[in-house]
Amino acid sequence: MDEMVKVFLDYSNRNRHPVRIEMEGAKYIMRDECSSDRQCGEKYVCCEKRWCDLSRDCGMANFCLPNCQSTKMTHLSSTGIIGMPLIDLVYD
Repeated sequence: MDEMVKVFLDYSNRNRHPVRIEMEGAKYIMRDECSSDRQCGEKYVCCEKRWCDLSRDCGMANFCLPNCQSTKMTHLSSTGIIGMPLIDLVYD
């Protein structure tokens, strides 16, 4: 008898919540949002997080978040300022 094969997605970053990029091919325009906390304003901090896009490509980048346990879903601009988020939805 054939054994059932299970597929597990292992997100190996903090709290297992990668940032979700709502586009395919994000690796071609993805860039860090920040390099230090002061670039994120008074209420956010700069966090290194894993990201994954709709084509299932993943990588690492710095994002402005309320804390490094949070994550977000973002839509990147493929026109205009390349790699800058158009919409950010932050959640925990």
